[in-house]
Amino acid sequence: VVNESERDASVKVKHTIYPKTKAEQAVATFESQEAVAVEKGKSKDVSADFTASGVQLWSTTTPNLYTVKTEVLMDGATVDTYETDYGFRYFAFDKNMDSL
Repeated sequence: VVNESERDASVKVKHTIYPKTKAEQAVATFESQEAVAVEKGKSKDVSADFTASGVQLWSTTTPNLYTVKTEVLMDGATVDTYETDYGFRYFAFDKNMDSL
């Protein structure tokens, strides 16, 4: 988050995940629990961990994509929005797995 204003800000970040077509409802929403203080003219990284269930995985044969709408909230109001295309992948490593 970059604070380009003339005063310090306290912000939250909200992520909403939609199917790429946006014809369906959101599959997940996550909002940071704690507000993050960002000094005027400075930037601060804000990380988010969340779980999305019921999503279709992305692969080269079935490139299922979603749109992640990220909103920066200040005093409960959206002050900036950014959309990112996103695909979910799943990887598993097991040291006991037989080699092929």
